[in-house]
Parts: sequence; structure tokens; C-alpha cells
Amino acid sequence: MKEGMVSLLWHGEDTMELFVTLLPAPLSSIDTLRVVLLNVGGGIRPAVHVEGRSYKLGELFRLAMQQTSSCLPTDLFNYIMYRLQKRIPVLRLIMIPNEKNQRVFENEDDEVLECIGLYVMDVLAEIRKGFFRVDVVFYDRRSGEGRFGFPTNIALTESYKETGMEIAQRVAEKIKATVSVEEIGRWIVAVKGKSGVIRTVGPKEVLKSIMKDLNEELECLMIDRPRSLLIDGVDDVRQGIEHSIIIKDPSLQDSRSKSAQHGEM
Repeated sequence: MKEGMVSLLWHGEDTMELFVTLLPAPLSSIDTLRVVLLNVGGGIRPAVHVEGRSYKLGELFRLAMQQTSSCLPTDLFNYIMYRLQKRIPVLRLIMIPNEKNQRVFENEDDEVLECIGLYVMDVLAEIRKGFFRVDVVFYDRRSGEGRFGFPTNIALTESYKETGMEIAQRVAEKIKATVSVEEIGRWIVAVKGKSGVIRTVGPKEVLKSIMKDLNEELECLMIDRPRSLLIDGVDDVRQGIEHSIIIKDPSLQDSRSKSAQHGEM
């Protein structure tokens, strides 16, 4: 008989769910101090349950695919599995002890030690000829908040021919954001150089001119946007997972229905 972990979700005044995840191993062997998430965008961030031991990175990737196959889009699952089988880089693992210090694992032969912390698997953007991959981080400075969410990555042309709007749209596509083109147009795109210097890229500005002004190697892209669970689709993260059981609490809904019935009498 399989063991499970239980969590309670409250979606609003009339919706409550009990969420049970069936574990791939006995609870006594599951490492509860290491949180491993597979972040593929669109609110799909299933947890990967690991045992209390070290792993080779490739082993961890395959374990993630085994546990999360039922909640990934079929085309994405097949894409990742094909590349894993051919040993073509497709995933990376980011260890996030805090927002300033991160360690990135990309080589499948790397050993991931048994260390407490948050680990996020990120799908690598596909690199075609004339492109390179760059990290993306998110901020919400307009609301007085700092960095939030999980880092990701996109592909840029080596000639930096993208405009600020094109970069924002590419990031939105990568994280599968449920947001309109008009809202994306209000995101603020900036580039950060290796020395820490930051330059904003306007919606119609071409990145090449900004990089010429920056005059140093690009470290990452910074996206200043609202911090919204709806944008990221997080509200639906637990839906469609075959190895899970969701029990809705009808009490509030029933009480509302009864009240409505009494009101009609």
C-alpha cells in the first residue's frame, strides 16, 4: 500500500480542497528537508520526492520525469525524454539557498549532495545557430518588492537584435504566462552586466545599442513585472495529476445552497 502526503488548499470563500500526493517510496525514506520542484511554466511546478542521499544529476532528472510524467504536456515530456536519452542538454538544476547565492548544475555526471534547501529544475531554452542562452530573473520594484519567483532562461541572438518588447514576449512564452500582449508591454526589461551595472531596454529599443553602452559581458536579464499567481498560472498547478487525489470540501457550498433555498421559501 502506498503512502501519501496531505496538503490543504483554499481557493476562496467557497472552495476548499484536500490534496493527497501518493509517494513513490515509503515516507520514512523521503527527504523532507530538500524541496525539489520541476518548473516548466504555466503553473506546472510538481514536487519531485527524493530519498535522503546524494544523486547524480542525470539520475535526478530521470526520477523527475518518472514521477511527473502524468502532469506534463505530452509534447514537452517527449521533448525532454528524447534529449535526456540522447544526452542533449535539456534541463538544469538550480540550488537556491537564498536569492543572492545560487548554484547551477547542468552536467548529468555532476553529483548533487544531500544538502538542505530548495532545488528547482528548469527547462533549457533551445539554442539554434546564431543564438545563445541567458538567465532571466524577476523583480517587482514598482510594488516595493525585490526579487521573486524562480529564475529561468531564454535564447537571444548573438547580434542582440531583439527589442525590449520582443524580449518580454519571449520570456512570457517561456514561462507560459497567462497575460495579454498589452500587459506584457508594461513589463520593464533590463540587462545586468558582470560588474553589476544595470541598463533598461525600452519596448522599441534594440538590445544591441544598450549592450554597446553597457560595454561589458551580459550576466542576466531582469524583468520588472507584477508579482501575480494568476500570471504564472499557479492556481492550476495541482490539476490533472493522475497520481494525486483531490477531495473538495462541500460544506461551504452546501451551506450557501441551503441559505439560498431558505431565501426562496
